[in-house]
Amino acid sequence: MSARSLLAAAIGLALLLALEARAAEPAGEVLLQRGLLKVRRVEVEHIYQKPGERIPLFETDVVHTGENSRATVTLYANRDTIAMYSNSFLRVATARREDSVLALNVGKALFAFARRLAEQRAQVLTPTATLGVKGTEFIAGATETESYVLTLEGVVGVVSKAEPEREVNVTKDMLYYVTPQAVPKAPLPVSPVTRERVLKEEGLDTLRQVGPEAGTATAPAPRRPIAFLRFGLAPLTTTIPFRDAQRQDHRRTVTGQGALLALELRLLGPLTLEALGVGGGVTGATSEAPDPAAATTDPGGRTTTLALLLGLRFTLGDSWSFAAHAGPFANWTGLNEAAPGSAPQTLNLRGGMARVALDYWFQNRGTLGIALHGGSATPQGTEVERLHGLGLETGTATHTFAALTLGGRF
Repeated sequence: MSARSLLAAAIGLALLLALEARAAEPAGEVLLQRGLLKVRRVEVEHIYQKPGERIPLFETDVVHTGENSRATVTLYANRDTIAMYSNSFLRVATARREDSVLALNVGKALFAFARRLAEQRAQVLTPTATLGVKGTEFIAGATETESYVLTLEGVVGVVSKAEPEREVNVTKDMLYYVTPQAVPKAPLPVSPVTRERVLKEEGLDTLRQVGPEAGTATAPAPRRPIAFLRFGLAPLTTTIPFRDAQRQDHRRTVTGQGALLALELRLLGPLTLEALGVGGGVTGATSEAPDPAAATTDPGGRTTTLALLLGLRFTLGDSWSFAAHAGPFANWTGLNEAAPGSAPQTLNLRGGMARVALDYWFQNRGTLGIALHGGSATPQGTEVERLHGLGLETGTATHTFAALTLGGRF
């Protein structure tokens, strides 16, 4: 064998050994944050369940996150990171400085790629598209028939397998998708609220709503409910101003605690009608006068308030709504019912009430809110007659309560 042949064989052997040594080195690692993680390597599947554990990754490894699981992959060559959501499959095809190819077969992941030079290639493959990236941060979602890309920073070039001759550039806060039903000509804009929802949720629901299910370039609006049902606790206060013969001002205050039940129906657009009821107990009635020695306290009884209010409800973004209503109300209150040997007294109100409310929508149907109610009326009943018998002149009474409510929308 000639010296030249020996030299060529030695060089070939050295290259082969270098490649084998390189393949034996980890291409990166995966950090299990919670849940269950599986890594398939050379047809052998390894299972990990300890949060915080770092598992070496090699080229051709397949990473699988389980239900309610999160994991972060770091590739050493360019310090690229991939945050994997639940029920996702990611294959590390190649992970080198000049050439990185990953495959997201099913699921969802947040990719953060370091900036590349012109000659460096980075791709993410899905079953229906190829994503070309250069220094880009984006969310990708995939099934066997769907692909979604939401760019957070930089640009992603998307080539659909159905149209391999056309590349679509997806810039910041734009969404592009490929489905069996449609391959749009241009990306769709995404609102900041929708962007945050996509980042937080596990599945592809919001991506689908912005994409093929919406068929529009705007973020999906929350479904307009036709009814709200709410329960809550409401501290109540009724105040009756009065004057004595010397024209001194006094005040009769009735306080109580009640349970609120309210049903609100959407009529037309933002117009809604609410029927509410509050029932509970009176903690007492206190007379306040300029002279503290003249103040008296009576044992309480029961109180009931009913109202029918018409008004407007407006949505504030995807999760909040504000409402303002007004209408008639009635209140019936019994006093001295807890005092043995004392004559029970009644206090009745019929007048107008206004209401403002702020509600937060959660878990698609749940609502958590706060509402303020205020009404005024001419007081009636034996309690008012008793005050008149003492030579006191009564004025317009006020009836107020605030409620922290929990309920649902339908």
